Formats: sequence, C-alpha cells, structure tokens
Amino acid sequence: MGLFAILVITLIASYFYYVKTKSTDPQERKKLLFKNIFYLLIIIAIALALSGRVSWIIAAGAALIPIAK
Repeated sequence: MGLFAILVITLIASYFYYVKTKSTDPQERKKLLFKNIFYLLIIIAIALALSGRVSWIIAAGAALIPIAK
C-alpha cells in the first residue's frame, strides 16, 4: 500500500510539473529543471537520513571525491 501511495504521489507531482513547465519559455524551463533536481536530491537525502540509511549518502559523497579532482 505504501509503494502504491508513493507511485500516485509521484504521478501527481509529475503531472503538475509538466503543466507548469509547458507554459514557460526554454530558458526559464532549464532553470526550473535544475532547481527541481536540486530539491529532489535534498528530499532523497532527508528520506535516507530518516530511514537510517545515511551510509548511502556518505558512500555517494566518497565516490564523488575522485570525480571532483
């Protein structure tokens, strides 16, 4: 039931995002996309921290160190 609720919420959010971006110009759409991706990453990090899987966040951060150099 929980997975179904997450799926429904995701579909509704995707629809609202589509409607919002459809009426914007391409430059604003690009800014909105990057902003929403950033917010999504923050939400995922908070959800992982609340569920006790902070080690995934630390491992992802450690994997980014060689890429950043």
